[in-house]
Amino acid sequence: PPIHGPTGTRMVPAGRPVADPDESAAQIPAQFPPAPALAYPRRRRRRRLLAVIIVILLGLAAAAGGWWLGSGRRTAVPAVVGVSQSTAEQNLRDADLVFSVTQAHNNTVQAGRVVSVDPGPGERQLRGSEIAVTISTGRPKVPQIEAGADPASAARTIEAADLQANVDTDHPVFSDAVATGKVVEIKPAAGSPVEIGSTVLVIVSKGSAPISVPSVATKSVDDAGNALVAAGFTVGEQIAKFDPQQPAGVVLGSKPAAGASVPRGTAIQLIVSNSVTVPQLSGKTQAQAQAALDLANIELIISEPEFSADVDAGSVIRSSPTAGTLLDPADAVVTVVVSNAITMPDVIEKNLDEAAAQLDNLGLYVQVSSFWGFGDNVRTQEPAAGTRVAPGSTVQISSLP
Repeated sequence: PPIHGPTGTRMVPAGRPVADPDESAAQIPAQFPPAPALAYPRRRRRRRLLAVIIVILLGLAAAAGGWWLGSGRRTAVPAVVGVSQSTAEQNLRDADLVFSVTQAHNNTVQAGRVVSVDPGPGERQLRGSEIAVTISTGRPKVPQIEAGADPASAARTIEAADLQANVDTDHPVFSDAVATGKVVEIKPAAGSPVEIGSTVLVIVSKGSAPISVPSVATKSVDDAGNALVAAGFTVGEQIAKFDPQQPAGVVLGSKPAAGASVPRGTAIQLIVSNSVTVPQLSGKTQAQAQAALDLANIELIISEPEFSADVDAGSVIRSSPTAGTLLDPADAVVTVVVSNAITMPDVIEKNLDEAAAQLDNLGLYVQVSSFWGFGDNVRTQEPAAGTRVAPGSTVQISSLP
C-alpha cells in the first residue's frame, strides 16, 4: 500500500510503477485522514546531536588534560620583590603558591618589603610549591648594651645584629660607676642605624680616676676614717706602729701616704700608734703597781729599796721610765724603787724593856735612858710615833720625865 506523507501526499515505494494521477484520482475518496508523523528521522537527529556533544566534551577533556599535563599544573612565581609583605603574600596565594617568611637586614630595601624570593620571580613551579620569602628589616641598628656589661657578652649581642664588635682593651677609660674591665659605652650609640657589617666600638673601664689621699696624721681613728670616706675612699685594715711622741690610738699616717693619687674607692690603711704609757706608780703599794703595769702590758722590775721619809715602807718611791713616758709594746719594761722606811710606833707607857725589844725588832738601834735601868715605863721617845726613819737608825726611849 502507499505511504502517506505528512501533508497527505503519497509516496510510492521504489520499484513500483507510478499510476496516472487522473486515473487514480477516481479511485481515491474525496476525504482522507492525516497520516501519522514518522519517528525515525527525529531519533536520528537526537543521536547525531548527542554524538556531537560527546565528541565536544571528549575534545574539551582531552584539551584540559593536555593543558594540565603540559603547562597547567605549573604556575609562575609572581614578581613581588620590593612590595610589602602583605601584598607579596596575597600575590603568592593568587598564584596557588604557599610561602615561608624570614627576615633579614638590608641596606637598601625598606623595612617590611620583600628583599628576595626563592625560587626567583618568573620561575615556573608546581602549584602548591613553597616559596621562601625574605622580608627586609631595614638597616641594622646598634643594639642596647648596658654599662657594666661583660665585653664578651656585648660583642655577641652586636654580632647577632649583623655588625662587627671592636672591644678596645688598649684604650680603657676612667669610670667611677663601672668596674675595671667592664663596658662603659659603645660607639655609635645604641639605636643608631648603620650599614650591615659596620664596626661598633666597645669602650671598657679602667676603674675610677685617681684622686689625692688626704692627710689624716694626728687624728683619732674615727676622725681619720670619716675624712677618708668623705674624700671617696674606703678604710682598710690598721697598721700598728710605735711612735714615742704619740699615744696609742692616734693616727700617724696612711698607706698610701697623704698626697698619693689612687683610684676612687681604694681602701686606705691607717697607721696607728700602739705605744703604751707608763702609769703613775709613785705612792702605790708594790701590789698596786704590779696590777697597773699588767693592765698596760708592761713588765715590772723591782730595784733595791731606798729610804724615803715621805713614802711608807713597801710603796713605790719612783719609777723608771717616769709616769707618762711612751714605750714600745715590744719592749715595755718599768723599774720601780720601793721605800724601806720604818714608821716609828707609839711606845709611850709601854714597859721600857718591851718597847726596846719592839724597836729592835724593827731594825732600829735603841738608846734607853732610865733611873733604875729596868722595870720602868717609857715616858718619852725620839723620834715621835709616826715618824719614818731609815732602817738602822738610832732611836731613843726614856723612863725619865
